[in-house]
Amino acid sequence: MRRGGINGRPVELIVEDDQSIPETGRWTAEKLATIDKIDAHQGVFLSNVCLACMGVWEGHRIVNMIGGCLDTRITTTRCSRYSFRPFDYSPAQAVAFAPSLIKMAKRWHIVYTDYTWGQSTRDVYANEIKWLGGAVVGSTGVPLGTADMRPLLSQIGGRFEGLFGIFFGEEAVTFAPRRTIWA
Repeated sequence: MRRGGINGRPVELIVEDDQSIPETGRWTAEKLATIDKIDAHQGVFLSNVCLACMGVWEGHRIVNMIGGCLDTRITTTRCSRYSFRPFDYSPAQAVAFAPSLIKMAKRWHIVYTDYTWGQSTRDVYANEIKWLGGAVVGSTGVPLGTADMRPLLSQIGGRFEGLFGIFFGEEAVTFAPRRTIWA
């Protein structure tokens, strides 16, 4: 390490932008593997992009340290010896958080970002809520990039006691109420 790098080998950081688009991510991963000839990869935040790239890393035998993707398939049905995530994921979060949800309400409606991560997270929370004796009486998917959720949210009906939102980033800010009134 004194001479720099790792075991005397220099380390170069190469940064690419997948633009949160699966096809762009796959193309970028292929470029990193074949043109830049990287030894290891760290990154990707959206699950759909991560899933699109995993085959590239496996095909080129490149270690892929996942940046933030929580889709359950990454470590179940699409599991690869070359990709790993060094943190918890949706099922672990659901096991930890669902007991608190059940204490607040028994009947839930889930609103979620409608793509791979949101769908798989909805499913694991719904299963955990049901396992704990609660019920998910409905769910509403919100497409990525929806600027105004009011038309979708205004259609939610039925008998539920709690509304659970599964969002992050811009969608989480859009979903959160501008002001909260406590009764």
